[in-house]
This record gives sequence, C-alpha cells and structure tokens, in this order.
Amino acid sequence: MRFAYATGLLAVSAIGLTSIAASAQGNWTGTYHYNEALGRDGAGAGNAIFVDHTLTLKPGVCLLEASGYQTDEHIRCKATQSGPGQMQIAFVSFADGKIANQYGVKQYRVGERLLTLSNRGARMITTWQGYKLNDEGAKPGVYFKRSRAAKAR
Repeated sequence: MRFAYATGLLAVSAIGLTSIAASAQGNWTGTYHYNEALGRDGAGAGNAIFVDHTLTLKPGVCLLEASGYQTDEHIRCKATQSGPGQMQIAFVSFADGKIANQYGVKQYRVGERLLTLSNRGARMITTWQGYKLNDEGAKPGVYFKRSRAAKAR
C-alpha cells in the first residue's frame, strides 16, 4: 500500500514539475530583436550601417537570424532552459539543414552554445558565446528585446 501511495505521489509530483517547467519555458516564447550598430560605411562619413539579429522561440522552434550590412544568416537552433530564468541557445544547423554556411565554411559545431539569455528582473542579459557578432569583444549585457507583439499574446 505504501509503495502504491509513494508511486502515485511521485507521478503527481512529476506531472507538477513538468507543468512548471513547461510554463517557465513558455515565458520565453516570442520574438526577440537586437539591432547591432556597426558605425558608418566608407571613411566614416557615409551611411549608418546595421545588422539586425532576430531570435524566434516557439514550442519546437528556435531560429536565430541575422540580416543587414554584408550579412544574411539563418540558423536553426535548440533552446534549453538551464535554470530558473536562464535559456541556452545552441547550434543545430543552418536553415538549409547543412552544418556549413552558404560559402561552405563550418562556423559552428552541432550543439555548440551560441549564447545564453538570463532574466534579471525586468532586464534580459545576453552572454555571447559561439555566435559570431561583428563586435567580437561584446561583453554580457542587455541586447535582445522582446517584440511588443509577443508580449501581448
């Protein structure tokens, strides 16, 4: 009788933990944007240049895209909650399913951590890892912002 009770209690606890994990991960669902300013083209007097980075997180979907000045990259990724308020983004492949980019260069290893997002109060901190930014020395800080449309859902 105790075994049956304990087994039932464990099953209920596991269901509860699964629901908590799912709802916590659901808090990450949305589209996030970071507009990377690269200065000006030419001799510094030309047009301002940017690269837009977009991270899309939905159930079963993780996409990291960059477009802008000399940039057009589309990455399939894997989002894994690694603790309370923390999400790790890892490389799966490029959008075409290949692990080399459009020029045949293997920039990332499968499973390589690209970046980590951490919620700290009202701020979301990005820690850059394997993901290639134009600013190679980017320190952890507030970069990605959730789009307003995602907050309304």
